[in-house]
Amino acid sequence: MLEYHNQKNLGIALVTLLGLALRLHHLDYDSLFMDEIRQVSYYKYSFLDIINLAASQTQPPLDYWIGKIFYSISVTDFSVRLPAALFGTATVYLLTRISVEKFGLATGLILGTYLAINHYHIYYSQEARPYSLA
Repeated sequence: MLEYHNQKNLGIALVTLLGLALRLHHLDYDSLFMDEIRQVSYYKYSFLDIINLAASQTQPPLDYWIGKIFYSISVTDFSVRLPAALFGTATVYLLTRISVEKFGLATGLILGTYLAINHYHIYYSQEARPYSLA
């Protein structure tokens, strides 16, 4: 039982690390897109002002608030996109963990690995937009 528990945790950790590595790879390779630039332009405002600005884009303010915090630490394309990459990685972890519990170790790791290497999920996990937060 203990051995299975260790294998399960190791497998989930490896799949999650694969997902993180793929999402961080070339995170700042491309310049920010126009919609990302617009979002970053809101980071100079107060947290209260961001509520109205986010509403004008029909977006919830949480992603803007998180982005503002990361942007205040470092003003780089990498730091602007880092929250999305972390949320995308968290999705890989959650899918893998839930799938292992629900369907067994092998199936759960296969599903988690598929999400970790999925091109579209990686792409949207590397955009400074609220897609991966949702």
